[in-house]
Amino acid sequence: MELTAERLAKFKRLIQNAPSRVIIIRSHIDLDSLACPPLMQEILSSFGKTAELYSAGKPGHPQNQLVLSSFHLTNYQPVSLLAGKRLDDEFLILLDSPSFEDTRLGITIPRKPNIVVDHHERPANMEEDEDSWYWHQASGACASLAAKLMFELGIKLGTPDPTAALGIIGIFGDTDRLISRHTTELDREMVAALGRHADQNLIHEIFFSARDTAWMEMIHRAYDPLNFKRGETALVSGLGEIPAAYTDYMATIADELIKQRGITTVYVWAIVDGRVEIKARTYDKQLDLNQHLKDMFGEKNGGARDRAVGAAHVDLGITDPTTDRESLVKLWKNVLEQKLLH
Repeated sequence: MELTAERLAKFKRLIQNAPSRVIIIRSHIDLDSLACPPLMQEILSSFGKTAELYSAGKPGHPQNQLVLSSFHLTNYQPVSLLAGKRLDDEFLILLDSPSFEDTRLGITIPRKPNIVVDHHERPANMEEDEDSWYWHQASGACASLAAKLMFELGIKLGTPDPTAALGIIGIFGDTDRLISRHTTELDREMVAALGRHADQNLIHEIFFSARDTAWMEMIHRAYDPLNFKRGETALVSGLGEIPAAYTDYMATIADELIKQRGITTVYVWAIVDGRVEIKARTYDKQLDLNQHLKDMFGEKNGGARDRAVGAAHVDLGITDPTTDRESLVKLWKNVLEQKLLH
């Protein structure tokens, strides 16, 4: 859905009529989701509004933690605090998530948001009324949409402006620095527009923080011939049993493995806190990764964004209590290689 003059006018009307304090919600923490609320807060501030930020998920990856500290983004509350809270009179904004049915939220929010800005596929049940405004548009990063909305509303940034640098970091994070297959012209345009106001040294600092000792250990495991198996065009790599704090490394490792010549689909798995976590990537345009993961692991246990960037999980069930963790890893290695490569 394009951002027409009519659509902008409706957005302005809703924000102008909103309470002086609104609620912004995000379903997870990554570079893109970290960038979206500050961009929206620039918009709200221009209308004389303030916001409370609620977030699901944990910072995880050290790069996310560096962004949180460098940009002083620690003023968010856990989204679990909204569980059971009366929200009828609140104005709710959801960013970088398609709907309140997003399982990453971890709670049930009993009403639809007033505003959604998201780059995932729009759910069939997300229909606007007079009091709601939903912008779902395919782009590499949600931060690109938030930045576009900000510029279309005529909001000016300083030079340098930390929000501009954060916006670029968010776009780079979800588009793999503009080389992802999902990168759009809008992503490139917004990097250029934000770049006029951004501190390049700050962007450089963030992107040279992505590798630490733990990440090096994980990537070493991923490339160990004992831990991966390659099919004709797909590859499965296992990291064994890892601490929950290392889970975010799985996505960046999947992004690295998919760059191998001849490989179009990658699965990276690990045992984490009583279940198997799987990160999936594909460049195969014939493969609907979203449906593929749902078919293999269940409707509620797997899925993918834009058919190509996905995840799934499987409970360990009766195998979890075993003290022979080495055998447990071997068991799941065999199960997943058979399932994912055939």
